[in-house]
Amino acid sequence: MCRIAGIISTNTPTRELLEKVSIMCQTLAHGGPDDQGLYRSDEHGLVLGHRRLAIIDLSAKGHQPMPDATGKIWISFNGEIYNYPELKLELQGLGIIFNSDTDTEVLIQAYKYWGTGSFGKLRGMFAFALFDSEQALTHLVRDSSGIKPLYYHIDNGKLSFASEVRAFKDAGIVTDGDEDWPIRFLAFGHIPEPYTTLKNVRSLPKGHYLSWHHYDYRHQLTRYNIDRPEIAAINNIDTARRHLCQNLHQTVKRQMLADAPLGVFLSGGVDSSLLTLLADQYKKDQLKTVSIFFDEDAFNERHYQDIISERTDGQNFAHLVTQHDLEDALPQIIADMDMPTTDGINSWFISKYARLDGLKAVLSGLGADELFGGYPSFRRIKYLRYLKWIPSPALRAIANLSKGRLKRLTLLARKHPFADYLFLRGLFSPADIAAILNVSTKEIDEVLFGDPLDLGDLNDKERASWLETNLYMQNQLLRDTDVMSMAHGLEVRVPFLDEDLVHLVNNLSPDIRFDSEKPKRILAEACEGLLPREIWDRPKMGFSFPLQQWMRSHKQISNPDHYKGAFTQNIIKQFQHNPRIHWSKVYALYQLNNLSAIGDKYEQKKISLLSLQTFSGTGGIQKMTRTMAKAIGELATKRRWDLTLWSGYDKNDDVNTAYIKPGNFRGFGKNRALFAAKAIVAGSSADTVILTHINLALVGVLTKLLSGKTKIWLIAHGIEVWRPLSGIKRQLLKSCDRIICVSEFTRQQLIDRHGVDAAKCVVLNNALDPTIKLPADLKRSEYLMQRYRISPTDKVVFTLTRLASSEQYKGYEQVIHAVSLLKNSFPDIKYILSGKYDSIEAERIKQLIAQHHVEQKVILTGYIDETELVDHFTMADVFVLPSKKEGFGIVFIEAMACGTPVICGNEDGSVDAIRNGELGKAVNVDDVDELKNAIADILASPMDTKDRKKLQQKCLEHFNAAAYQNKLEELLINDR
Repeated sequence: MCRIAGIISTNTPTRELLEKVSIMCQTLAHGGPDDQGLYRSDEHGLVLGHRRLAIIDLSAKGHQPMPDATGKIWISFNGEIYNYPELKLELQGLGIIFNSDTDTEVLIQAYKYWGTGSFGKLRGMFAFALFDSEQALTHLVRDSSGIKPLYYHIDNGKLSFASEVRAFKDAGIVTDGDEDWPIRFLAFGHIPEPYTTLKNVRSLPKGHYLSWHHYDYRHQLTRYNIDRPEIAAINNIDTARRHLCQNLHQTVKRQMLADAPLGVFLSGGVDSSLLTLLADQYKKDQLKTVSIFFDEDAFNERHYQDIISERTDGQNFAHLVTQHDLEDALPQIIADMDMPTTDGINSWFISKYARLDGLKAVLSGLGADELFGGYPSFRRIKYLRYLKWIPSPALRAIANLSKGRLKRLTLLARKHPFADYLFLRGLFSPADIAAILNVSTKEIDEVLFGDPLDLGDLNDKERASWLETNLYMQNQLLRDTDVMSMAHGLEVRVPFLDEDLVHLVNNLSPDIRFDSEKPKRILAEACEGLLPREIWDRPKMGFSFPLQQWMRSHKQISNPDHYKGAFTQNIIKQFQHNPRIHWSKVYALYQLNNLSAIGDKYEQKKISLLSLQTFSGTGGIQKMTRTMAKAIGELATKRRWDLTLWSGYDKNDDVNTAYIKPGNFRGFGKNRALFAAKAIVAGSSADTVILTHINLALVGVLTKLLSGKTKIWLIAHGIEVWRPLSGIKRQLLKSCDRIICVSEFTRQQLIDRHGVDAAKCVVLNNALDPTIKLPADLKRSEYLMQRYRISPTDKVVFTLTRLASSEQYKGYEQVIHAVSLLKNSFPDIKYILSGKYDSIEAERIKQLIAQHHVEQKVILTGYIDETELVDHFTMADVFVLPSKKEGFGIVFIEAMACGTPVICGNEDGSVDAIRNGELGKAVNVDDVDELKNAIADILASPMDTKDRKKLQQKCLEHFNAAAYQNKLEELLINDR
């Protein structure tokens, strides 16, 4: 599973194409965090880009774009080919030699042997670009169910494509919006294919390939035929059950193929329960299931989840989601959408937790409801025939007189399948959409029903299945599942949409396939005795959140003053008291309002983020600056703000694109005068200038003098603002508009020591660096055990800090003393003391070690590389830093994010990092016995993997980048 992008143009310099595709790949990095690759062909005017999420063959052999042995065929592939082992054997039998274990190489060789006929042989989910240099052709190909997305844009002989719509805009390929997307969104609750939010950016139809001829810019769109045997119609219920059970086993077995950790989303319903029980037969104790539950009993399926998890051998991870979690995550959820949708919240949360639980791929029950009639629409659709007997003028008259749901009746006067779908499942009626957007209903009709569509001779339930599959599932469930899971670097597999299984189900008699009394009965009974009766013989709940209640309690969503237009405000007012106003309507209006889709531009905001050093240093302040830059950069992309990160000490080529786009960074390579001059000039025209250190006070004060309208923020870390300050720094504290304090301790120091107005001081705890790759198994690294001569039974205490003679307040001398007191009780204790030191401090530390006779216990490592940081934390049984002057202590949350318990001092901002004792232990740094006892308690009863996972999860819940970004967004929005 990956993300792909590319541009083909013989009229544009290849270096320009390369730059744009690089930007597209950076935009798509969340979906492919493991690797990036680019391929260019100057002769053919082509650049292919790839971001990799390694699932099969995790080695470097899976790097993409991937060529064949001759270099004449290149591919950038997103997805999984589940039948690739069978295809590989067939091709090997034809004499073809393979160099890797990847399904990607099988795709290339299949194309070389069978040409475009190979596309119909594939079983899986896929979207790929395949470049054939000999024929000067590039094929864009998408799977038959449209599980994986692929968007394209054609303009003036140039073809651009990407896995997400936002990539086109970020690269400057398409910047104009599709003016009709708000109409489609308010009608469907999503943007139906082939349309997107961008002008002339279209979705490649499922089961099709687009062939692009490089030399004459021609293209054609072709449906490929799926290579499969014919199946006679099945009218016997026993035969249907037998074939369905056999096919389900085959499908689940081949979709369990992975070299990375794989699990199942377990909601407690029929679909996910059946998949879990089938998967358990192949994975046993290796299978992990991920579930979500709620405090609200009406939505809580924990009982049914437990029934299934108790029948499996693997581990179940259950996560409580609350209204507070939604409010914290909502801005990030909306930012991750790519395109607006009224769904996806559930997918975002379950994907987040699956990734935190160490999974890279999961199975989902998506698709079963559409195949077997699990939705109310399958029962309701028959009533449309009777309603359509009412003359069209009468339907319109009733609708016009209605103030409620009867407004939908006007849809039945339109002879179009989409009208039937919108009557059954649509969001707003055409009349309401017209009122919200201030346009005519004629314009609404032209957009929604302008393209003719004939479904042919289908009975009611087959018609419902077509509508649910091709509209709701295709455009909402599949797209939202893909984009929300890939936002967390997670692959979601959907066995019910396997090509062979779908083919079988489509050949079942409708009377067998769609049970009128018990929806999905054939599925529940397919594998006799496998699915407990308690699971399938109960009312359907679906994978639902208590969103009606949560959104009504959300201060912004339910506030009419947050919206524009009297009609829209009235809907919000009704939502506050009328339970018949569904939350999805209000959620759609909230997104529409935030995106200013009804013609207004975003509220423009220009932000200057000023730092002394960002990328060429590894200290806590540099880490915080990088995390803030990434957070504001993503907000700037989402809200179309203008952001520039200025760095006095970094050079331009020091920029790390994982945090910010190169075009948004300015480095001055220690030319402080030029840096200050440029920053002041730019700041005087900015809306907000953020100073990441008080040593930038002069720039802030002068900027304020030049432009009274510019808001000046100061980030207050710790000791740099606690100590006595010079005149210009005191002036900054008075004149700045907001001070962001990394801890409550720092905030109180500013108020008490410098008399700063408490109202302007806001606490925003630092967040964990979102690019950090956390360990999945929490096991000690072999290479570090060998380097430090640590045995599996050794008790390891770890400290990482600056070991400077000018900062002798970190408390490691107390830890050395404590280790000397513990060495008899714990003869296998080892203390790893890491950090860059100067010669004076190195000598002092060695003297301390000798004084306490712990030469065999203390390992002084010096500086350790950032790439080894996580492994050092995972090595330790406890991380200890009993400092007296920590502003916050990013190192504590890094340790806890690796599942390592921490001990800190109780006199400074460290207590914020452990959430006042919730996550760790704070001790009196001057009491060595208290420190010794705290270390001994942990070493005597070290955390097992389960407890370390819990600590990791709690830390990530409190100090994750998404929550940090949400708070920053709120502060910036309100900075007027």
